[in-house]
Amino acid sequence: MLNDWQDAASSEPTVCPACGAPIGLPEDPILGEVMWCDACGAELEVMSLQPLRVELFEEEEK
Repeated sequence: MLNDWQDAASSEPTVCPACGAPIGLPEDPILGEVMWCDACGAELEVMSLQPLRVELFEEEEK
């Protein structure tokens, strides 16, 4: 049985917001997880699980 986010991901692939290339996501993405786009190298952060959404990662300045 698939989770809701997997159903959505299978019908519409998640794409990199920087270059538009499809992103290979882990099987169980975690909110706040940081990953890299294989196509352009952009750092991406999982911002939402339902619906699954990634954005460019912006490190907080201290």
